Amino acid sequence: MSKRVMLVDSDGVLAKFNNFKSFRDEGFFNNLEPYENFIQALKDPEIQKIYDIYIFTCCPDHQYSRDDKNEFYDKHTDIPMERRIFVSYDDPRSKIEQFKDKYVLIPGTVYVDDYHRNLTEAKKIFKDNIILVNAVHDDEEHTWKGNRLNIESPVQNIIDYLIRLAGKE
Repeated sequence: MSKRVMLVDSDGVLAKFNNFKSFRDEGFFNNLEPYENFIQALKDPEIQKIYDIYIFTCCPDHQYSRDDKNEFYDKHTDIPMERRIFVSYDDPRSKIEQFKDKYVLIPGTVYVDDYHRNLTEAKKIFKDNIILVNAVHDDEEHTWKGNRLNIESPVQNIIDYLIRLAGKE
């Protein structure tokens, strides 16, 4: 069985992101608190056998923003530099449009984000999309009709969910 590609958003998925006022400040991203349960699930050997995991994130157009994010990823994840995809927060095109313009789409890609708008657009191009429900984007009205995970779920529950999702093919 070939591996599936998983694109994982950063802000609100790997890191607790709730202070929108200072996200352009130097050092902001590197000082965010990690969502440990989701990160630990991505490190699980069974998940690593099933998925090639990439970080897919927006970043303000300041070199220190990218450097801050990379420091956070180096500290908290095992996702290598070559699997980190940055698109511009300052580009008027959406995150998904920027991705389509730069990268080849891989059939069976799974996309994980906490932002409903990104997921709605991603439905057009990615096979499976997962909303990661957190304190900022709680989707309490359940407007997202696709796959969903709660960021506070135990690590094993997240692992089991991602394994079941891969088995849907």
